Amino acid sequence: MYEYYIKGMSMLGQPNRQDFVAEFKELLEDKSLEEVIDVLHTGLRLMRMPYIVSYCFAYKTARKHALRVKENGCPRSRRNCIASGSNCCCKKH
Repeated sequence: MYEYYIKGMSMLGQPNRQDFVAEFKELLEDKSLEEVIDVLHTGLRLMRMPYIVSYCFAYKTARKHALRVKENGCPRSRRNCIASGSNCCCKKH
């Protein structure tokens, strides 16, 4: 599964502070463990931690992205991929 995660993260590219803020806003709205892990995942990636670190410490989110790549060829949700159209990260690779 890790190989799909690496592929997905290379498609997504490096997050920026706006991505982190967006994840944090989702946490404030949803207040769930899943959102906490999403914020942790984005934070680790923002700090440019090696993929293995974000994969291990934010496994639930990392696995979610890996499964999406395995099943759909895109690390983003189907809804976000469709909404992005030809600008989706999976269309650029």
